[in-house]
Amino acid sequence: MKTSLFFIFTILLSLTIYGEDNIQDFSYGKVNWTKKVITVTGSGAPTLHSQNPAKARLNAERAAKMDAYRNVLEVVKGLKIKSTLTIEQQMAADKIIATHVQGVIQGGVVKGTKYYDDGGVDIILEVPLAGILPIEKMLKKNSESLKNSGNTKYNALIIDLSSLKYTKSLLPEIRNESGQLLYSLDSVKKEIAEKNGIVNYVKSLDDAKEIAGDTSLLIIQAKALDKTEGSVVIISDTDASKLTTDTDISFLTEGKVYFIVK
Repeated sequence: MKTSLFFIFTILLSLTIYGEDNIQDFSYGKVNWTKKVITVTGSGAPTLHSQNPAKARLNAERAAKMDAYRNVLEVVKGLKIKSTLTIEQQMAADKIIATHVQGVIQGGVVKGTKYYDDGGVDIILEVPLAGILPIEKMLKKNSESLKNSGNTKYNALIIDLSSLKYTKSLLPEIRNESGQLLYSLDSVKKEIAEKNGIVNYVKSLDDAKEIAGDTSLLIIQAKALDKTEGSVVIISDTDASKLTTDTDISFLTEGKVYFIVK
């Protein structure tokens, strides 16, 4: 009965949180790439033979929260910074990043709690996805260089990757066929990257239009993925020229880039 009740509770919550968003399942939880949150469940077992029911419940809540923190960490470790680099690898190589990640996890918000007759507790914990990396440490240059005064203006860039086997990552790049870098973390204002990340993952063009606004959108079909680094998206030189010739691309500094990924 315990399992079925919480299963129903979780499904009802997920209908509110997820909807038609772009969701990736992990062994320990889910990542909502559209709403940019990590959601996990933590469980706390009842304290056997406790003479103080209130204290026993409090201990179960603490255990559930600690379990949720562990589960979030496992999800985070599996996230891709780029297709060939996970956060776990980066944490092992850089203590500053490891400390930052742990801090973000500890700041997770409890979104739901379920108490059971036997004294056990389940909680649902959410952690923001966009701020999981220390952006300032990873920036290489100032995004102000992207601001130009072209006559053609767009509100957002939409890249259709639905026909390619793209692996969602936190810091993808866009290049042309010649290898010229068109968009990366360094293209985006630091405060925007920290709050929202640098790319928005959606399931369809309609979803992208609904979020970005259905006006002045630059829509491009991705040509390929880089063979060595699959998070590098290649667009044709012809399409790339729309970003480099007489175009005001200041919208890129706002991170208004949408990837359509199935």
